[in-house]
Order: sequence, then C-alpha cells, then structure tokens
Amino acid sequence: MRETKRARDYASAIVQTVREPLVVLDPSLCVVTANRSFYSTFQVLPQDAEKRSIFALAKGQWENPELRKLLQRILPGNTHFNDFRLIHVFPKIGRRVLMLNARRLQWEGEAAGLILLAIEDLTDREQTTAALQRAEERLRGLTAGLITAQEEERRRISRELHDDLNQRLAMLTVELERLERDPIQSVELRRQLASLRTQTERISDDIRRTAHRLHPSLVEHLGLPAALRSLCNDFLKQEKVRIEYRQRNADGL
Repeated sequence: MRETKRARDYASAIVQTVREPLVVLDPSLCVVTANRSFYSTFQVLPQDAEKRSIFALAKGQWENPELRKLLQRILPGNTHFNDFRLIHVFPKIGRRVLMLNARRLQWEGEAAGLILLAIEDLTDREQTTAALQRAEERLRGLTAGLITAQEEERRRISRELHDDLNQRLAMLTVELERLERDPIQSVELRRQLASLRTQTERISDDIRRTAHRLHPSLVEHLGLPAALRSLCNDFLKQEKVRIEYRQRNADGL
C-alpha cells in the first residue's frame, strides 16, 4: 500500500506540472484529480469536479456519446485512444476545438486502474489557420486583379504598336518603294530611298517583336484555365460572339 500511495503521489505531481489540461478518472469515469490547467481552462472548481462523473461537470458540458464509449472501453479492454477530436460549445468559455488522448494508469496491487485523459486545445491554432487562409484568398484576389489590370495595359500597348504604328510604317514602306521605282529618280536617290525602306522594315519588325513580347502572361501567373477564360472574354468583346467555356481536370495544367 505504501508503494502504491507513493506511486500515486508521484503521478499526481507529474500531472500538476504539465501545462496542457489533464484529468485522472476512476473506473466509473469520475474525476479523481485534475491539474491547474484543466480547472483554469474550463473554469471548473476542484470541489465541483472531484468525485463527480466527468460527464456531469458544468451541467453536462463534456457529454458526448462517442467520447463516453471510448473511455468506457479503456479499462476493461486495456485500450487507449489518440487524437479524438471534440468540438463543443461550453457554457462559460464558448466554442472550443479539442484533441483528446487517453491512457490507462495502473499500479502494482491495483486491479482496476485509472484513466489519464490529456486535452489539447486547438481552438486558437485553428482560428489562426482559418485567418491565414482568408488572408491568402484575399491576397490571391488582389493579385489576380492586379495581374488583370496589368494585362489590360499590356494588351492596349501591344494593340497600339501592332495595329496603329506598325500599319503606318507599312504604308511608309510602300511609299518609299514606290518612290524608289520611279524612273525619274537618280541612282543615288534610289539608293538612299532603298536604305530608308530597309531601315523602316527593320523598325517595323522590331515593333512587331515588341508587340509579341507584350502578349498576356496570364498562363504564367494564373494558369491555363484563367488564361483561356480571359481569351474567351476578349474574343467575346471583339467579335460579339457568345462563348461558353468549360474545363475538366485542368488544375494541374
């Protein structure tokens, strides 16, 4: 008996030093003892908890059929359970997300044993994760909007280069070629006109390449589905043709 008491005292001392909420239950699932973290977290007084069923605490705030079933199996079957997720709205502390783990405690000379229930509060972690996810979604939305605005400006510049300036250069090339072929021009003047036409053609090619480099980069930034949707919208605006876009299994493209 002395060794058993010493072992119990030793285990109780360990329970009290652990920061996460711990509670020790007897075979009838009544509270034998709990640490300060348990009483503080769930706002329960020791005199209101000890020797009472855990499912009777604070008007049944721990009542959960699945949890009851798991705890009832531990001592008879010498079992344990890990990572039992419990989401519950407690009267005093509100909604909490808990992860529960339970083990059998048994000392020499004791037949029944006790149950050690460890409780990890995941509420703050999950709220932080949810907040991060919402922030990431907002950031993706802002990024998509910024990229779309950037693409619109790139399209405008590319269109002006290709459709306006390049066409004027093409007309200038045609005029230079006409003057170059005019028989009344001197040989030297024809040579100069040919040189100007060649330079004009090179400038036109440079502009065409620049306009091509300004093509939308939606595929690179937002992926193929977003780029295809954007292309359909552009075609709709330009050609006034209704397009229905559908995709399947395209997320990884």
